[in-house]
Amino acid sequence: MTDDIPLSVLYVEDDPDDVCLVQNLLSRSTVPVDFRHVATGFDAIELYEKLTFDCILVDLNLPDTNGLTLLRKIRAFDANLPLILLTGQNDDRLTLGTMKLGRVTYLRKDNIHKTDLAGIILHLVEELKRSKTVSRVNPVNTSGGSVSVAYQALVETMFDALVSIDNNGTILFFNHQLETLVECDVTNLPGQNVERLICRPSLKVFRKQQERVRRGLSVRYELSLIRCEQQVIPVIISQSPQFNNDAQLVGSQLVITDISYQKEAALKLIASEKRFRDITENLPDLILETDAAGKILFLNGAVSTILGYPVKEALRLQVHTMVYEPDQEKFQLFLATALDSKSSVDAVIRFKHRDGQIVYLEIKGFPARQSKKSNVKYRWIARDVTERQKAQEQLIQTSKLASLGMLAAGIAHELNNPLTVIIGQAQLLQMKFKEHEFFDGVKPILDAGFRAKKIVENVLEFSHQHRSQHDQIDINKTLHSTITLLGKHLSINNIKLIEHYSDDLPYISGDKGQLQQLFLNIIQNACDSLIATNKAGHIEIETHNMTTDTIQITIRDDGPGMPEKIRKRVFDPFFTTKPPGQGTGLGLSICQNIVQKHDGRIEVSSRQGHGTSFVIELPVHRIDTSMFNNIQNEQLEASSQFVCLLVDEDDKYQGLHKKLTGNPINSSCTIIRDISQAIDQMHAGQAEYLFIDIKKQRALRCALEQKNIEGWKERVIFVVDFSISASVSKRLNRESYRWIHADLSSDKLYEKIFIKAEVV
Repeated sequence: MTDDIPLSVLYVEDDPDDVCLVQNLLSRSTVPVDFRHVATGFDAIELYEKLTFDCILVDLNLPDTNGLTLLRKIRAFDANLPLILLTGQNDDRLTLGTMKLGRVTYLRKDNIHKTDLAGIILHLVEELKRSKTVSRVNPVNTSGGSVSVAYQALVETMFDALVSIDNNGTILFFNHQLETLVECDVTNLPGQNVERLICRPSLKVFRKQQERVRRGLSVRYELSLIRCEQQVIPVIISQSPQFNNDAQLVGSQLVITDISYQKEAALKLIASEKRFRDITENLPDLILETDAAGKILFLNGAVSTILGYPVKEALRLQVHTMVYEPDQEKFQLFLATALDSKSSVDAVIRFKHRDGQIVYLEIKGFPARQSKKSNVKYRWIARDVTERQKAQEQLIQTSKLASLGMLAAGIAHELNNPLTVIIGQAQLLQMKFKEHEFFDGVKPILDAGFRAKKIVENVLEFSHQHRSQHDQIDINKTLHSTITLLGKHLSINNIKLIEHYSDDLPYISGDKGQLQQLFLNIIQNACDSLIATNKAGHIEIETHNMTTDTIQITIRDDGPGMPEKIRKRVFDPFFTTKPPGQGTGLGLSICQNIVQKHDGRIEVSSRQGHGTSFVIELPVHRIDTSMFNNIQNEQLEASSQFVCLLVDEDDKYQGLHKKLTGNPINSSCTIIRDISQAIDQMHAGQAEYLFIDIKKQRALRCALEQKNIEGWKERVIFVVDFSISASVSKRLNRESYRWIHADLSSDKLYEKIFIKAEVV
């Protein structure tokens, strides 16, 4: 067609919408189109007799006739006119019917908007023109006569190449699509062997299939043809044997389909699948697909990192078997929500690691699009947020501690004043009525007062109101000395203690009294849990170096353990599982507080029926003790003040400390928690006097004897905070022990201890 002569097209259709659609499609063409439209078959025949058309489009269902019937009538007038049948049906019988009519193209209405309709019409018209003007070898039928015009029209309108060969492979006939396929001059092909078109590596395949065709079989196979410039093109060949009227095999027909686009698309698909598989397998997040029953159909390698399962093992599981039991109900609700929702839904659900640990997963789930060939019901993306969850819980815990600490401090201070009065008055009553029948009645008052005072001290400790004294601490010795306090309690309850101490554990900087309280609370809790089972148990204590800057203490028992909901609350202030009167709920809160003040961390892990473990990590603070000793010695030489040490493990003698540092004494007095450390400092010349509770007399003497220190009686002053009998006073004086009462005034204290020293 030339640009100034338009394509003349007739469309037979009774549906206005379809007419409008086809007209719009043709209007997009770069070639001018003369479009005519009629609604019935009768009108179409009438118009066809008056006008000439390049192509006629016919709807299958017309008001007065069938589309195929109309096409047969038109074909009776013109055997070569390009015809197009449009239908919304998909029936092989329609395809067969159009093939019988010769040059008829069959198009589906539901796909027509995706096609270049004008281009198809132009192609059909050009092919008709070429078939009339281009000389070809006349196709021959099996009996030697010429092929019918209808057959020729059919093969020329095929989208695939058609080649007829004899039994030796000699080319007898081919349609114009072969020229389009191989993109080279094909005028010399008739009489040539078809193997000249076939790529050398594919010849073996062709010859094998040719043998099957000679046995009367129809075959379908894939091979490569040679395109011009030695390019290779992949094709599918459908080859059928041809017989003459005497049923003798005279050759075969090859229908050749170009599959280069399919091959290219397949390669792109493989590359795309590999790219996305690489991305999926290397994602840190877990991706999985499950069916309606929860069976895992697909997952990526992140399951090994996050949950510890090998991929092959996980594929044999159902997803709910990996969910932590307390979260099963939440997970089922999440499934139901994901199925009902058209968009994705989120939730944080706890899963079980293969080794039993709990893993928090943030899941985004959405229902999969249903397919007859797929059982996929849900798709998931899960991210491990365990550390984030722990950080959030720690933040909540810190907030609780801060608010409750302020509240506790206020309450404790308010209680301290009346308790001091109660205890003081009870002590006075006890002294006044020592020989009276009231004496025994005062003791329960004192016991209750001291117990209340201890609770207040715990609250003050919790609220950061306690004054701490940091020294170099040997954790192994501190643990062992703490255990000795519980030795009898452990043996009575048939609890075996196992100690594993690292020999190369460095010193840390800390408050020995607070650390002893930390260890005592945890070990006591372990004892209580074991006693509750009425069975013999074990408590294991282990210390070791985590890094050069951190040590780790582990205290574990084989008791009944605790459920998850209790484990999460063990550090909550005032939370206790003990019966009323047996616990304040502050023990582990204070433990956590002590660890935090030492810049450390404490964690608890427990499974019901499998015991409990507390892991404490403390930083190592290395102190240059030689420099400290030199400074202390220089200070002693340069100062005329008295240098004193006061052993006070529980801040019992704060009043005495004020007297020693105030007028008229004005000494340099340091509070020490550990007896052994106090003796070392005094023996090293870092202090002149050591003040210590009279109740620590035996412990002091043992420590002095172990260190082989003599001449200590003049420098050690025992402190008493209660009334002592005359006989005890005489014994102390007889053995040359120096002692004072804690309530002694500053002037009397100065006169009794320090004036005597100055005179000497």
